[in-house]
Amino acid sequence: MEMPDGRLPESFGEAAFPELKPFEIPSPAKPVEPPPAAPLPKSASLPAPPPKASARPARTSPQQKRGPQQKAAKQPAQARRGAAQPPGPPPLVPVLKAQPGGKGKGATAAWVTIAAVVVVTLICCAVARNSGDDDDDAGAPAPPARVVESTAPAGCPAIGFLGAAELGTDALRARQAVQLAVKTYNRTSRCSVRLVEADTKHAAPSDVTAALNQFGREVLGVVGPLRNVDVGQAGFWFDERELPFITPSAGDPIAATFGVKTFHRLYPTDLDAADAAATLLASRLKTTKVFVVRHTFDTDKRIADRLARTGGPVQVVGTAEVEVAPSSWAPVVDRIRSLGAESVYFTGFAGEAGIFAKALRAAGFAGPMVGTEALLDPEYATVAGPAGANTFATCGCGDPLDASFAAAFRAEFKEEPGRRAALAYDAATLLLNAIGDGARDRAAVQTALARGPFYLSQGAYRFTTTGDLDRDDVVVNVFRPDTSATTKPGMLPVAALHLT
Repeated sequence: MEMPDGRLPESFGEAAFPELKPFEIPSPAKPVEPPPAAPLPKSASLPAPPPKASARPARTSPQQKRGPQQKAAKQPAQARRGAAQPPGPPPLVPVLKAQPGGKGKGATAAWVTIAAVVVVTLICCAVARNSGDDDDDAGAPAPPARVVESTAPAGCPAIGFLGAAELGTDALRARQAVQLAVKTYNRTSRCSVRLVEADTKHAAPSDVTAALNQFGREVLGVVGPLRNVDVGQAGFWFDERELPFITPSAGDPIAATFGVKTFHRLYPTDLDAADAAATLLASRLKTTKVFVVRHTFDTDKRIADRLARTGGPVQVVGTAEVEVAPSSWAPVVDRIRSLGAESVYFTGFAGEAGIFAKALRAAGFAGPMVGTEALLDPEYATVAGPAGANTFATCGCGDPLDASFAAAFRAEFKEEPGRRAALAYDAATLLLNAIGDGARDRAAVQTALARGPFYLSQGAYRFTTTGDLDRDDVVVNVFRPDTSATTKPGMLPVAALHLT
C-alpha cells in the first residue's frame, strides 16, 4: 500500500497555514471631556477642596503578592473596573474670577483652586489606569478578548474518529487502527495531523450530540460512526457542517437514501450481504431451495425479502419469523423438513444460532446453514460445537489483506488487528491522503473522495454519488468454523465473493 512520501504539493507553502494574530484587547476609549460648567453667581462661595487621597502602593508584578498594608490601601469598589457603579468623571470645580479690591487674596484663592483641580484630576486618572491591579482581589471579570473567527483552520488540520465503546473489541480495534494511520502519516509529513476522538456511548441523542460537538472547524473529515443508529442520528449534523465522514462498518442501506451528501462507507450494505449469501448457496454450496429464519427487526426482514426476490439465484420455500431466543426450535425445524428445504439462512444472534444448529442436526437436517456476521462471535462456535459443521457466515469485514498493516498493528498495540481494523485504517488513510494532496478545507476533502478508484490495504474503492461503494468494488467474505486443533473456537475466512 502506498503511503504518503512526504512530498509537499505546490499549494503547501508558508501561507497555507497562517498563524492567527494574538488576541487583541482594544485600547480604552479616550475620556469624554465634560462640558464647561456655568459660572456661579458672585454671591456663591467656593466649595471646600476634597480631602487629599492617600498615596497608592507601588504596582506589583504578577509573581508578587500584596501585603496587608497594600490591600488596605485599595480604592473604594465604585472606583474599580467591573464594579456595579463605574467611575464617573472628576467632580467639576468652578474657577471664580478674583473679586475687585482683593487682588492678592483673590489670586491666591484662584491658584489654590487650580492646584486642587489638577491634583483631583491626576488622582482620578491614576485610579482609572491602575484599577486593573485590584481586579484579581475583587474577583471582577476582566474584559473579554476580541473573538477572532476564520473560515479556514489555522495550523495543521485534524481528522476525527466517532466510535462506540460499547461495541467492545471491534470498536477498540477500529480506534487503534485510525490512531496507527495518523501516526504513520505524520512520520512523513511536515505538518502533523491531529486526531480528535469522540464516542457516542449508548446512542442516546444527547450522547451523540455531545460527541459531534467535539469536532471543531479544524476537523476536515471523520472516520465513523460505527453503528447504523449513529449514522441515522449524526448524518444531517455532518451535512449541515459540510463535514465528510466515512463509516467502516455500518451497512444499513437506508443511510444512502437520506440525501446526506457527506456520507461515505467502505462497508457492503445488508443487501450486498444477502446477494452474497444467495451466490454462496447457489454457486458454491449447490442448493437452491432455502428456508429463512429471521427476527422481527427491519434489517432481518430486508435481507429475507432480498433473498426472496423474483429471478434470484435461490428459491425461498418458507420463512419463520421468531422472537429472540425462543423456548423451543422444534416447530421451526419441523417446517424446514416438511417443505423440503435444502439449506437454511439464519439472521439471529450468536448464542441462539448455536442452539438452533444443534436442533437442526439433532433432527437429522444435514444441509448447510448460512448466517450473518453474528456467527463470527466466538460464542456461536462454542455453543454449537460439532453441530457447527457445514455452517457459514457472510460479512463485509475481513481479516487484513495487507501483511505490512497487520505487522505494524501488532508492533504498535501488541494485539491482532481483528476483522474491523483494516477498513477503519483505510477510511483514515483516505482522509489523510486527501490532506497530503493539498486539501485544506472540508470542501476539498469532499471533492477528493469523489475521485477514484483508491487502492488501499483492503483493495480498490470507489464511491457512488450516494456514498455507497461502487458495485464493482464490493467484496463480501465467507467464513466457516475453525476445524483445526485450536483452543479458541471461531470462524476462519474461506472465500471472498466479488459482487460485480
